[in-house]
Amino acid sequence: MGEAGRAREAIEEIEALPAGEVDDRELTIASLLAQDSRVEQAIARLRPLPGKRAATDLAEPLIRQTRFAEAVAVIPDVAAQREEERRFWTDRTEQKEMAPSDSGDGWGAPWTAPNTAHLE
Repeated sequence: MGEAGRAREAIEEIEALPAGEVDDRELTIASLLAQDSRVEQAIARLRPLPGKRAATDLAEPLIRQTRFAEAVAVIPDVAAQREEERRFWTDRTEQKEMAPSDSGDGWGAPWTAPNTAHLE
């Protein structure tokens, strides 16, 4: 909808859905707000969000508004980016180790070949 110029409708639909239904909900809404020329609202939505992606998404409209110093200030330094990445991979490893698996391969049930006898 947003790409078709219907950003307001898309925002309404996203906001009507339960919070867990849309991946990166706030980032998506902020992007749609920017498309709808509501850049200050988009910036306000992005400011409190954590993470490198949210920071770069925030920097983009700031740069378009020639607010370069603010844009540079919101990008995390290299050490913070590395720490975020380390936490991400640590969390994923811990989740994978805790997930039950029937086959021990991390994917759940073992793979079985399809029955192709009827094709002969």
